[in-house]
Amino acid sequence: MFFSYWDKAVLAMAGIRVISSIIEMTGAILMLKFGTVDKAFKINALIACLAPFILLSVTGIGMIKLAETISFSRLLIISAGVVLIFLGMWKM
Repeated sequence: MFFSYWDKAVLAMAGIRVISSIIEMTGAILMLKFGTVDKAFKINALIACLAPFILLSVTGIGMIKLAETISFSRLLIISAGVVLIFLGMWKM
């Protein structure tokens, strides 16, 4: 089977990103359909609320899988990087 070549974690991560891109494309189409800046701004804000959850879920799946192969100190470094990304987004 086609999907048996990839790790289940990779398939889950890619699947979440595909769903995310479908949501983004739907948002873009809705922006064009409504055609006003205020509606587009509201749609954009709704999509932006989903981005942190998508990032956390994809990163979480990857970290769980990496925990089997890399050291605890490297996992802490990766976790610190994710925290810094969120701090950077929050401080904007």
